Amino acid sequence: MIKVAPSWIEASWPKIPGFNALTTLTAGGVSTGSFKGLNLGINTEDAASSVIANRQILQNALHLTRPIVWITQKHTNLVLNLDKVINFVGAAPIADAVFTGLKHSVCAVVTADCMPILLRSPKYHLVAAVHAGWRGVVNGVIDNTINALLKLTGSALLDDLEAWIGPSISATAFETGCDVVQKLLAKNASLINCCKQKTNASMQKYYVDLPMAARLILKQCGVSKVYGGDHCTFMEKERFYSYRRNNQTGRMASLIWMD
Repeated sequence: MIKVAPSWIEASWPKIPGFNALTTLTAGGVSTGSFKGLNLGINTEDAASSVIANRQILQNALHLTRPIVWITQKHTNLVLNLDKVINFVGAAPIADAVFTGLKHSVCAVVTADCMPILLRSPKYHLVAAVHAGWRGVVNGVIDNTINALLKLTGSALLDDLEAWIGPSISATAFETGCDVVQKLLAKNASLINCCKQKTNASMQKYYVDLPMAARLILKQCGVSKVYGGDHCTFMEKERFYSYRRNNQTGRMASLIWMD
């Protein structure tokens, strides 16, 4: 018996009728122990039956009329056109971004420190969800998603496209080594502005601002309307799962769809 109903935060961008976007919180669900709450990550060490139950709980709570297609995330730059797998059954397709132009089809990604980035175009009736940790940034998942949408619409999309950066690890909590910084800079030299060297450290350590990196890449791709990036999964331990904080932990889901 669920004692706490599932809950979520809505994307902090201007409301537009017919567009829904949110990130789930840990509250609710049937998972226990390290995964306590609404763990939606099937590739965690949580019992698969609990994750499946949690996904159904979320489906019911949101009154979704079409089942969510949960992708298999591998930190790739692969982008899935959900319209082509609308009646999908079987093993979840490998991708780290998904988009659709169909009403009631839900784009979803799961995270526990990586950035969920939600995209919408009211004019062209498109929505997308992106899973972008530092590896995804390096592999170009943000760029690839924008390019996939542009192939459908042309460059006029950029005047309409909006992005929301959901809860992720913040710069104050994401400490890493030179290897990560070097890979980010090899991807995009401008990302140096997102990497701050830690002072008084025996080894070279850096704080990396992933939301800043996403904003920079989105801007370079031509997306000027960017919101969010103000929730830290590591710091807000009562609301979000964090892999860096707990290692063995659950996953939130970020979802976007059109009515």
